[in-house]
Amino acid sequence: MAADLPLTWAFNPRLFPTFRVMFRTRRKSLNLTASFGRRLSESDTDQWWSHDGSKEGTDAAVAQAAQVYIKHGRPVLMRIAEPDSPLNSFMPEDLGKRGPLGFRSTKPRQALALAELRLSQGKRANAKAFAE
Repeated sequence: MAADLPLTWAFNPRLFPTFRVMFRTRRKSLNLTASFGRRLSESDTDQWWSHDGSKEGTDAAVAQAAQVYIKHGRPVLMRIAEPDSPLNSFMPEDLGKRGPLGFRSTKPRQALALAELRLSQGKRANAKAFAE
């Protein structure tokens, strides 16, 4: 059975430096409690890796997706985890907009994650601004 494989990656700032990558098919997806997510691709367009459903075909698609992660995904996640991360400049008025480096999330999930991140940094007043 032929199929396509997208690679959706997600992170939760509360879990730095741990990142999760989740695989999804057209019929099933893993529901992780990630705060931000986006489709992994070589550009801003949706990217799928086709395979014929065999073990070899699936392995080849996963290997190709892994190469895209190494080349494009890893540098983005490393940027998110740096001390001057774009998460630190994301403000309450930015809630609901496309997140840092193209990551998306719902407004409540963004607010919670960023409030908790600020709290973990000892920035209580900033955390409260995201909670209001």
